[in-house]
Amino acid sequence: VVSFHGGLDARPLTPGKSMHAKVLALCGADDPYQTDTDLAAFEKQLRENQVDYQIVKYGHAVHAFTDSEVDLLNQPGAKYNAAADRRSWQAMCDFLQELFAGK
Repeated sequence: VVSFHGGLDARPLTPGKSMHAKVLALCGADDPYQTDTDLAAFEKQLRENQVDYQIVKYGHAVHAFTDSEVDLLNQPGAKYNAAADRRSWQAMCDFLQELFAGK
């Protein structure tokens, strides 16, 4: 699972179910739509379920940092960030290469 600037929280898992996917969450460190409390709850749930995960925060990046056209919308809290876009894309490529190496 790869999430770019997702609204992450800790929704309860279905009783008796567990998470088996590896998770890469790519977040804007200054995203006003992603609260620290929700992100901490999300991480806690991943830890409690022994999920193999990574959470990466990009400094000075807010919501929608990968959308090169978001600035045209003038939406508060959403802004393109070229460095975070490039870095997060590379992080996803590295994650997928590791995941599917040799397959």
